[in-house]
Amino acid sequence: MSRRDRRGGFTLVEVLVVLAIAGVLAGAVHRFLAQHRRFYAHVEAGALNHDALRVAWAVLAPDLREADALAGDVVLLAPDSLQVRSPVGFGVVCAADPSRGLVALLEARGRLLTGPDSLLVHGAGGWRVARILARDPAGPVPGCAYGAGTVAVLELEGGTGDLAPGDPLRAFRSWTYHPVQLGAAWWLARSHGADLEVLAGPLTTAGLRFRFLDAAGAVTSDPASVARVEIAARSESPVAAGGEPRSASLTIALRGRNR
Repeated sequence: MSRRDRRGGFTLVEVLVVLAIAGVLAGAVHRFLAQHRRFYAHVEAGALNHDALRVAWAVLAPDLREADALAGDVVLLAPDSLQVRSPVGFGVVCAADPSRGLVALLEARGRLLTGPDSLLVHGAGGWRVARILARDPAGPVPGCAYGAGTVAVLELEGGTGDLAPGDPLRAFRSWTYHPVQLGAAWWLARSHGADLEVLAGPLTTAGLRFRFLDAAGAVTSDPASVARVEIAARSESPVAAGGEPRSASLTIALRGRNR
């Protein structure tokens, strides 16, 4: 081999050395990227856990804060489930027609429709449960003689003879909050009859627990005695196939209305 040919190429030993160095560098880069992928996967899983718990808090808190156990808003107690009246609408009476079971509303917000929802009506004898048989029925209806006029007219089950102008109406739906298993994971859900809404998750096994306390701070199983509800939720998200799952927990205590 001439000296000119020798300067224009590499020996086998030189090529092997370069390949060895490149292999070491590639391995180092691969380990670096794998570590970063695991790190970001853990961060993402943790964020998903916290998001799931925030959703659980956002849904449960308004219902429990509005619940008045003495008025029957808390219906069912169990270690992993709770049935409570969830407010879905509100109205103020301005006139009533007891002969037809009609009531005219000066103000109405949210859901005041026939269907699965019910009403809490505050009449002369206090709060009672009624159902909406019809909204804005045909024929003559009572009208508001003051304010901005009638907003809606309802036909109520149980009559309207105990109602007077200024009485409030609260529409509600009795939701049961409980865990539900979908595939291999558990989720926080709420149901009413056949209606089921999946709200947040995934949760760990037994990742939703309720504790019910009375005004003295003692554990109670009497729905009418509940003054405070403690909720413990634990969310779990897998990092990757075969990886260790990440989990987060949240414990909150809520007092109901008039407590």
